[in-house]
Amino acid sequence: MDIILPKLDFIYSYIYDSTLAELSGKEYSNKMQAEAERYIKIVSKEFSKYSKRVLKDISNISGLKWQKQLIDVYISKYAPNSLSVPLTIKIYKDVKVSTAILVHELVHNILFQNEKHIRYKKLFEDFRNESTATKYHVIEGAILYELNRMLFSDGLSGFFEYDNWKSEDAGKEYNRAISIVIDKGPENIIKKYIARNSK
Repeated sequence: MDIILPKLDFIYSYIYDSTLAELSGKEYSNKMQAEAERYIKIVSKEFSKYSKRVLKDISNISGLKWQKQLIDVYISKYAPNSLSVPLTIKIYKDVKVSTAILVHELVHNILFQNEKHIRYKKLFEDFRNESTATKYHVIEGAILYELNRMLFSDGLSGFFEYDNWKSEDAGKEYNRAISIVIDKGPENIIKKYIARNSK
């Protein structure tokens, strides 16, 4: 049986972005609508190179089904960082960074859609001495590692080159999570913390 893959709808919301601008103490620019529309064309074109394979492989690797047929992807200038729910991607100078971040957030998104199948209690017990951000990136990092391995032959290449887990921008918590993935083994983490009975 074929996996049902969601459609991504790239959108810009004036209300959402202007609210984020206000909350962050920034002045909203009326030019954002046009800038975002241009950026959406660029990002959607770049992501289309990988979209079907990425969405299918995330599902196969995790053993989880996509629960939504349509996922809105908000493009934002003023978001403090990209988010998985609501799926929000900041405007970055490098479109490859945006694509890598989108893939990163899609992995978080499928986990969120299938929360009842994720053994978060066990994960939090096993990594009780780690930060919350690290804990939440352990499973995500394992799936992303396997995705990079399948698409680019090396778990630490591909999207990881642009969603640079070693950089200071990525944060020490994310860096620590990927180190745990490498140490414990991505397959072991996925098997241990995802109840693969949702297929």
